[in-house]
Amino acid sequence: DHRFTDKNNLFVRWSQSGQTQPNPGIFPTNNFLGGGSVTDNRPKQGVISDTHLFSPTLVNEFRFGYARNLSDTLGNGADGVGFAQKAGLALFPFPAQGFPTLAFQYSGLDTSSTEFDNWGGGTSNFNIENHFQWADSLTKVRGNHTIKAGTDFRRWRYESLKGTPFYGQYTFGSTFTSSTDAPGSGAPFADFLLG
Repeated sequence: DHRFTDKNNLFVRWSQSGQTQPNPGIFPTNNFLGGGSVTDNRPKQGVISDTHLFSPTLVNEFRFGYARNLSDTLGNGADGVGFAQKAGLALFPFPAQGFPTLAFQYSGLDTSSTEFDNWGGGTSNFNIENHFQWADSLTKVRGNHTIKAGTDFRRWRYESLKGTPFYGQYTFGSTFTSSTDAPGSGAPFADFLLG
Protein backbone atom coordinates (compact mmCIF):
# COMPACT_ATOMS: atom_id res chain seq x y z
CA ASP A 1 0.00 0.00 0.00
CA HIS A 2 1.30 3.44 -0.85
CA ARG A 3 -0.39 6.82 -0.67
CA PHE A 4 1.15 9.15 -3.23
CA THR A 5 -1.12 12.12 -2.49
CA ASP A 6 -4.38 12.77 -0.70
CA LYS A 7 -6.13 11.82 -3.92
CA ASN A 8 -4.10 8.86 -5.17
CA ASN A 9 -3.51 5.44 -3.55
CA LEU A 10 -1.54 2.53 -5.03
CA PHE A 11 -1.70 -1.12 -3.96
CA VAL A 12 0.70 -3.86 -5.17
CA ARG A 13 0.76 -7.55 -4.23
CA TRP A 14 2.92 -10.44 -5.48
CA SER A 15 2.95 -14.06 -4.35
CA GLN A 16 4.53 -17.25 -5.61
CA SER A 17 5.09 -20.77 -4.42
CA GLY A 18 6.65 -24.00 -5.56
CA GLN A 19 5.93 -27.66 -5.01
CA THR A 20 7.76 -30.74 -6.26
CA GLN A 21 6.06 -34.10 -5.92
CA PRO A 22 7.87 -37.32 -6.86
CA ASN A 23 5.85 -40.26 -8.20
CA PRO A 24 8.01 -43.39 -8.29
CA GLY A 25 5.54 -45.37 -10.43
CA ILE A 26 4.71 -49.02 -9.90
CA PHE A 27 8.35 -50.13 -9.50
CA PRO A 28 9.99 -47.70 -7.02
CA THR A 29 13.52 -49.05 -7.58
CA ASN A 30 13.25 -48.66 -11.39
CA ASN A 31 11.32 -45.43 -11.96
CA PHE A 32 11.63 -45.67 -15.75
CA LEU A 33 10.09 -49.17 -15.82
CA GLY A 34 7.16 -48.13 -13.66
CA GLY A 35 6.44 -44.93 -15.58
CA GLY A 36 7.81 -42.79 -12.75
CA SER A 37 7.74 -39.00 -12.88
CA VAL A 38 8.18 -35.81 -10.90
CA THR A 39 5.39 -33.19 -10.85
CA ASP A 40 6.56 -29.60 -10.58
CA ASN A 41 4.04 -26.82 -9.80
CA ARG A 42 5.11 -23.14 -9.81
CA PRO A 43 2.16 -20.72 -9.41
CA LYS A 44 2.72 -16.93 -9.42
CA GLN A 45 0.18 -14.15 -8.89
CA GLY A 46 0.35 -10.38 -8.97
CA VAL A 47 -2.01 -7.42 -8.81
CA ILE A 48 -1.71 -3.63 -9.13
CA SER A 49 -4.56 -1.37 -8.06
CA ASP A 50 -4.78 2.42 -8.31
CA THR A 51 -7.55 4.48 -6.72
CA HIS A 52 -7.83 8.14 -7.75
CA LEU A 53 -10.17 10.71 -6.18
CA PHE A 54 -11.06 13.35 -8.74
CA SER A 55 -13.44 14.91 -6.23
CA PRO A 56 -15.32 13.80 -3.10
CA THR A 57 -18.09 12.55 -5.40
CA LEU A 58 -16.05 11.10 -8.29
CA VAL A 59 -13.71 8.12 -7.81
CA ASN A 60 -11.80 6.03 -10.37
CA GLU A 61 -10.45 2.53 -9.62
CA PHE A 62 -8.06 0.71 -11.93
CA ARG A 63 -6.82 -2.87 -11.41
CA PHE A 64 -4.49 -5.16 -13.31
CA GLY A 65 -4.07 -8.78 -12.29
CA TYR A 66 -1.81 -11.53 -13.55
CA ALA A 67 -1.64 -15.22 -12.65
CA ARG A 68 0.72 -17.82 -14.10
CA ASN A 69 1.01 -21.50 -13.33
CA LEU A 70 3.62 -23.92 -14.60
CA SER A 71 2.43 -27.45 -13.92
CA ASP A 72 4.88 -29.87 -15.48
CA THR A 73 5.22 -33.63 -15.17
CA LEU A 74 8.76 -34.71 -15.93
CA GLY A 75 8.87 -38.39 -16.85
CA ASN A 76 11.77 -40.68 -15.97
CA GLY A 77 11.69 -42.63 -19.25
CA ALA A 78 15.10 -41.32 -20.32
CA ASP A 79 16.67 -43.01 -17.27
CA GLY A 80 15.90 -46.44 -18.77
CA VAL A 81 17.91 -46.16 -21.99
CA GLY A 82 20.81 -48.25 -20.66
CA PHE A 83 18.48 -50.94 -19.32
CA ALA A 84 16.53 -51.09 -22.60
CA GLN A 85 19.73 -51.44 -24.63
CA LYS A 86 21.05 -54.25 -22.38
CA ALA A 87 17.69 -56.04 -22.63
CA GLY A 88 17.78 -55.78 -26.44
CA LEU A 89 14.70 -53.55 -26.80
CA ALA A 90 14.64 -51.47 -29.96
CA LEU A 91 14.36 -47.75 -29.18
CA PHE A 92 12.84 -45.10 -31.39
CA PRO A 93 15.66 -43.47 -33.38
CA PHE A 94 15.00 -40.01 -31.97
CA PRO A 95 17.61 -37.69 -30.45
CA ALA A 96 15.84 -38.00 -27.07
CA GLN A 97 15.51 -41.70 -26.27
CA GLY A 98 13.80 -43.41 -23.37
CA PHE A 99 12.32 -46.65 -22.13
CA PRO A 100 9.20 -47.47 -24.21
CA THR A 101 5.74 -48.28 -22.90
CA LEU A 102 4.97 -51.98 -22.47
CA ALA A 103 1.22 -52.46 -23.07
CA PHE A 104 -0.67 -55.70 -22.49
CA GLN A 105 -3.91 -55.89 -24.51
CA TYR A 106 -5.72 -59.17 -25.24
CA SER A 107 -6.24 -58.41 -28.92
CA GLY A 108 -3.09 -56.37 -29.52
CA LEU A 109 -5.14 -53.22 -30.25
CA ASP A 110 -4.55 -50.00 -28.32
CA THR A 111 -8.25 -49.67 -27.48
CA SER A 112 -8.86 -53.20 -26.21
CA SER A 113 -9.22 -54.26 -22.59
CA THR A 114 -6.10 -54.94 -20.57
CA GLU A 115 -5.20 -57.62 -18.08
CA PHE A 116 -2.11 -55.87 -16.69
CA ASP A 117 -1.30 -52.19 -16.24
CA ASN A 118 1.07 -50.61 -18.74
CA TRP A 119 4.69 -50.34 -17.72
CA GLY A 120 7.32 -47.78 -18.62
CA GLY A 121 6.93 -44.92 -21.05
CA GLY A 122 7.69 -42.18 -18.54
CA THR A 123 7.01 -39.27 -20.93
CA SER A 124 6.66 -35.65 -19.87
CA ASN A 125 3.74 -33.21 -19.95
CA PHE A 126 4.34 -29.47 -19.99
CA ASN A 127 1.47 -27.13 -19.06
CA ILE A 128 1.70 -23.32 -19.01
CA GLU A 129 -1.31 -21.28 -17.90
CA ASN A 130 -1.52 -17.46 -18.01
CA HIS A 131 -4.40 -15.24 -16.85
CA PHE A 132 -4.56 -11.49 -17.44
CA GLN A 133 -7.22 -9.08 -16.15
CA TRP A 134 -7.70 -5.35 -16.69
CA ALA A 135 -10.55 -3.63 -14.86
CA ASP A 136 -11.46 0.04 -14.62
CA SER A 137 -14.49 1.62 -12.97
CA LEU A 138 -15.74 5.15 -12.36
CA THR A 139 -18.07 5.91 -9.45
CA LYS A 140 -20.19 9.09 -9.28
CA VAL A 141 -22.19 10.07 -6.18
CA ARG A 142 -25.04 12.53 -6.70
CA GLY A 143 -27.31 13.23 -3.77
CA ASN A 144 -28.87 9.94 -2.63
CA HIS A 145 -27.76 8.10 -5.77
CA THR A 146 -24.55 6.35 -6.79
CA ILE A 147 -23.77 5.52 -10.38
CA LYS A 148 -20.94 3.14 -11.22
CA ALA A 149 -19.73 2.23 -14.72
CA GLY A 150 -16.68 0.38 -15.92
CA THR A 151 -15.10 -2.36 -17.94
CA ASP A 152 -13.51 -5.70 -17.15
CA PHE A 153 -11.33 -7.40 -19.75
CA ARG A 154 -9.87 -10.87 -19.16
CA ARG A 155 -7.56 -12.99 -21.25
CA TRP A 156 -6.78 -16.65 -20.56
CA ARG A 157 -4.03 -18.52 -22.36
CA TYR A 158 -3.29 -22.21 -21.86
CA GLU A 159 -0.51 -24.09 -23.60
CA SER A 160 -0.02 -27.81 -23.23
CA LEU A 161 2.55 -30.19 -24.66
CA LYS A 162 1.70 -33.76 -23.69
CA GLY A 163 3.59 -37.01 -24.10
CA THR A 164 6.84 -35.36 -25.09
CA PRO A 165 9.03 -36.95 -26.14
CA PHE A 166 7.22 -40.18 -27.04
CA TYR A 167 9.49 -43.16 -26.44
CA GLY A 168 7.47 -45.73 -28.37
CA GLN A 169 5.35 -48.68 -27.28
CA TYR A 170 5.54 -52.45 -27.34
CA THR A 171 2.10 -54.08 -27.41
CA PHE A 172 1.71 -57.67 -26.24
CA GLY A 173 -1.52 -59.26 -27.43
CA SER A 174 -2.80 -62.82 -27.18
CA THR A 175 0.73 -64.20 -26.66
CA PHE A 176 0.75 -62.42 -23.30
CA THR A 177 -2.21 -63.69 -21.30
CA SER A 178 -2.51 -64.95 -17.78
CA SER A 179 -1.81 -68.66 -17.69
CA THR A 180 -2.39 -69.33 -14.00
CA ASP A 181 -5.30 -71.65 -14.81
CA ALA A 182 -3.39 -73.64 -17.41
CA PRO A 183 0.37 -72.98 -17.21
CA GLY A 184 2.22 -73.51 -20.43
CA SER A 185 -0.86 -73.26 -22.65
CA GLY A 186 0.02 -70.79 -25.36
CA ALA A 187 1.42 -68.06 -23.15
CA PRO A 188 5.17 -68.60 -22.98
CA PHE A 189 6.06 -64.96 -22.27
CA ALA A 190 3.56 -64.72 -19.41
CA ASP A 191 4.78 -68.05 -17.99
CA PHE A 192 8.35 -66.76 -18.13
CA LEU A 193 7.52 -63.51 -16.29
CA LEU A 194 5.16 -65.08 -13.77
CA GLY A 195 7.64 -67.86 -13.00
